[in-house]
This record gives sequence, structure tokens and C-alpha cells, in this order.
Amino acid sequence: AIATTEENEITSLDIYVFSSDKEEGPYTYQERFCYRADGSTVPNATKIILTVEGNNVALATLRPKKGLFTKFYCIANQPKLLKAGAEYTVFTPLEQSSPGADYNVVTKAGVPTETDFLTFTTPLLDPAEATDILLTPLPMVGSYSPALDLRDISMGSRTRINMTLSRIVSRFDIINDEKLSHLTITGVSMGHGRKGVTFFPVVPVEDVDPTKTLITYPDRDFDGADANKGTQTGAFYSYPSPIADKGYLI
Repeated sequence: AIATTEENEITSLDIYVFSSDKEEGPYTYQERFCYRADGSTVPNATKIILTVEGNNVALATLRPKKGLFTKFYCIANQPKLLKAGAEYTVFTPLEQSSPGADYNVVTKAGVPTETDFLTFTTPLLDPAEATDILLTPLPMVGSYSPALDLRDISMGSRTRINMTLSRIVSRFDIINDEKLSHLTITGVSMGHGRKGVTFFPVVPVEDVDPTKTLITYPDRDFDGADANKGTQTGAFYSYPSPIADKGYLI
């Protein structure tokens, strides 16, 4: 479905940069660029400005450190990352010996590694928490990989990187005209849903206890300008789940 204005809004943007002295890797954390709609700064991250250019297009200017092969991972509207169910906050930049020189190498690996980062997940929904529901603005992800060669530090030209951000939740539009159906919907939930997903790629989270992998989502009020009057877009959002889960709306 075509995204609404509310779904396309970006209130936070985090670009995680991973680099290596070899194109084939291994890649480890180098730095982070952050945008916040309220203008706030993020500790140990470089603040960037996001400029809207036309419909569904935004520009951000980055000045990443040079000297290595570099990858970019972008997460919008989800600044909190989880590792093994706990919030992850340990980001330590890598160190390199002689940026720009042929013999430049990574002398100290960054934390986390790219491999570790790719296992991180969204916050996990708690079915017992009534306010734990998915609302706009929606989390989105995009990446630039394979790596960009930034070994030549003398390069003064700009490089334009195009990344398409894709939302990582499923949207449900509900059609109901209570005058015709004689049915008034007051709330929406989902049975056999997933708690969260990984970002790169988007894969539903499995619980260590298989009996807790599937949950019933907390109820979301069925509201909006067209609720019970026709088609209400974005009436409910969920994390994607396999067909085998047999998920259903309640």
C-alpha cells in the first residue's frame, strides 16, 4: 500500500558505519551519524541535518572518516537496538594506523563487529504491556553494501549514495461502515504475532523458549477519521511473520 504522510515521517535517523582495511572484511564499527527531529544530539555520535527534497526523498550530508573500505547501515525511527533481548549501547570506534597510506591497517577493531550488529533486533513487544503497540512514525531500514572504497583520503569530491528506506512492519487497513454492517469496531489486536525483527535482513525474532515466540498483541484503539465510516488506513501495524505462524486479527 502507498505509505501515508505519517508513515513516511522521519523523527530519528541513525547511520551506523562499519569499516575494514580489506574489502572482504572483517568489518567493525567505525562511527555513527544521527538526526533527531527535535534537534537534540546523541552522545558519541555526529549530528547530521536531514533535508526533505520532493516527495519521499530526504538528503543527509555525511563526512565519514576515510582510509578504509566502508559500509553504511541506516535505521529510521528506531534508535533503540537490542542484543539478546537487552538494549545495546556499547559502541567503540575502530582505530587505524596511517589513513591514506598504502600500508594503512586497522590496529584496533571496533565494537561491535558487523556480524554481531546484524543480529541486533528491534525492541520486543510485551503482550502484558497495554501501551506496547506499533504506531507511526514507522521504523524503516536501508543499507549501502557492498563497501565503498574510501582509502584515498586526498579525494575531495563528493560521493552520492542512494539508499531506499523500507518499513519493517506490516500495515492493515480496515474497511467497515457501521451503518451498513451494523458493527462498530472499537479495538484491534493480533493473535500469533511476532515480538520483533532483526534489521539486516528483516527476519522475525524467535524466542529461546519456542512457546513464547508467538504472542497476542496488546489492543489498539480503532480510531481515525474514517474509523467505522469506510476505509481506515493504518488501522493496525504488526511485525511481519511467516505464513506458518497462522497469524490473525482480533
